[in-house]
Amino acid sequence: MYDDDGLFKYLYVYQVSIVLFGFMDESEPLHLCDDRRVLFQSGSEDSFLVSTERRLGPLTHVHVWHNNAGFSPGW
Repeated sequence: MYDDDGLFKYLYVYQVSIVLFGFMDESEPLHLCDDRRVLFQSGSEDSFLVSTERRLGPLTHVHVWHNNAGFSPGW
């Protein structure tokens, strides 16, 4: 499939999510997505700016997962 610019457009149905854990609280699942670029390609680095509604305190760890959907979903 190609987009309006004639570039190949991927159809992704996967969803990558994270939960942030702090000393005081943990976040709700945050879904990492961006409709303006292709994400999570082999050899790429993707950056995200996220915020939470509640104060978490100092960050202790991050839980990352994906729904295993789409073409060749293995990491």
